Amino acid sequence: MEEVADAELISRACRFPPHGQRSQLAMVPQYGMRPTPASELNPALDAATIVQILLETPKASATRTASPRCPGWTCWPSGCNDLTAELGIPGQYGHSAVREAIATVGEACTRHGKLLMVGGISDRSVVDSLPELGVSPVHLTGFDTDLLFAAARPASPPSSNPAPNVDPPDDTLRDGNDREPEILRVYADAERPTPTPAPSSRCRRCV
Repeated sequence: MEEVADAELISRACRFPPHGQRSQLAMVPQYGMRPTPASELNPALDAATIVQILLETPKASATRTASPRCPGWTCWPSGCNDLTAELGIPGQYGHSAVREAIATVGEACTRHGKLLMVGGISDRSVVDSLPELGVSPVHLTGFDTDLLFAAARPASPPSSNPAPNVDPPDDTLRDGNDREPEILRVYADAERPTPTPAPSSRCRRCV
């Protein structure tokens, strides 16, 4: 999101009239998929809805102090991988430009009672310095691919024929701990063709 109007549009899309333009429905998991009158359902779902507005570009800098005033959204999460890339300093999470951006929106969020959440940083020294800039103690600790591969790895037997030359071409394929992703070995094994056995002379269909 880069404009206040975008935040307002997102907020209205997530809530029922008169607070928004969310399409009406009668059955939701929160009510056990039982048909529920709109007079009861709409205010309950509006109150339970959490709207997150993601700001990660320099263009959004001009709206960072204005967007927390936008009604209807709950928190401002920022992934610092994209933010540092957009700023032209990829991976430099402790850079003054990053801290300045976080501090600006942190002050605005605090003033308007919104939650500021920052993710994408594995350096604990940087993470521990963020609360003083207005960042909440809620941290992004992983995402779906990390969790799925972590769970699948113990069930995957080690390769008996490791593929050559699978080193990542540069540091962009390494995680924050500078370890080669296990996914490279998995893909290399999956893409290696299975050898076709030589035909037997005793098999009439193979002669």
